[in-house]
Amino acid sequence: MDAAWMKRRRKAARMNLLAEPRLKFEILLIEDNAADARLVSLALKGFEADYQLRIIRDGGMALDFIGHKDHFQDAPWPDVVLLDWMLPVAGGAEILAEIRRTPELRDIPVIVVSGIYSAEVEKSIYEAGANTFIEKPITLDRFSIILQHFMDALKRKRELPPPPDPHSS
Repeated sequence: MDAAWMKRRRKAARMNLLAEPRLKFEILLIEDNAADARLVSLALKGFEADYQLRIIRDGGMALDFIGHKDHFQDAPWPDVVLLDWMLPVAGGAEILAEIRRTPELRDIPVIVVSGIYSAEVEKSIYEAGANTFIEKPITLDRFSIILQHFMDALKRKRELPPPPDPHSS
């Protein structure tokens, strides 16, 4: 692939000539607790937006997903990540650090949930790059409101025109 071809492709994508509209929101839930995963699923059922919920049950699989390894190599990138802070294999801090290092993921919203709370834990979560922190346990109604806020913001972001390419003439 030459540079001129890539430039034409980027310009065409900005003009929506090659870009296919994404109708679904991709939501990645990294959660080992089945009851908490069910809560997220129930919260999403009331949404008007079309979405695909992908649930990953441990930190090792989450790192494979972020790295597009093995059977995740063709998986679409998520629009939002819901991340349990305490996971088997690899913890939330390691996963969040990897998300922020991955160019395709570094700007997506990450909502961290944890049953362990202290001001120090909350501070470390935000310092690691989380967009928001939710303390467990949480009610279905409260969780739905928070999630709806993020989904509305994502929908508005999709409706904006793409930013100008600083490299185009």
